[in-house]
Amino acid sequence: MKNRFILITGLILLATTFRLIAHLPNFTPLGAIALFSGAMIANRFMAILVPFLALFISDLYIGLYGYEMIVPYVGFGLTILMGFMLRNKAGIINVLGVSMVSSLVFFLFTNFALFYPVTLYPHTLDGVVSSYLAGIPFLKNALMGDLFYASALFGSYYLITINVPLFKKAA
Repeated sequence: MKNRFILITGLILLATTFRLIAHLPNFTPLGAIALFSGAMIANRFMAILVPFLALFISDLYIGLYGYEMIVPYVGFGLTILMGFMLRNKAGIINVLGVSMVSSLVFFLFTNFALFYPVTLYPHTLDGVVSSYLAGIPFLKNALMGDLFYASALFGSYYLITINVPLFKKAA
């Protein structure tokens, strides 16, 4: 059990490093990390703590920018909770399906214009629509990134646990 936690945490930290290298806007491992930790870390507290620490540490490197960060952090938390739905059901179809849904939920939540100052988007229906329209290119990249990194994380975990004796599941 302890070896599996170390493996999962190691994969999360490795994936986090890809956030720190040049990438398309929003093509990052964050959504996949949130889903993976929610699905794979048995202890719910640790399933929330580990990815938030990875996010926060990488944000310290990238740069924290103010109270507005609360919105994406809450969206990240929602994605972790969606990962709980994958517990013991992390097959290919489920992972890809929940990954796509979580990308859309994150987009809808974080681009809701009423969370932001009026100077960015007016707090009107037009402002909300403008915020969503402006975010569509980022949604496309986020969706591609979430699908890519979810495949990489869940796939790597699966391959390691069936091929490396230290991490093989007990029969």
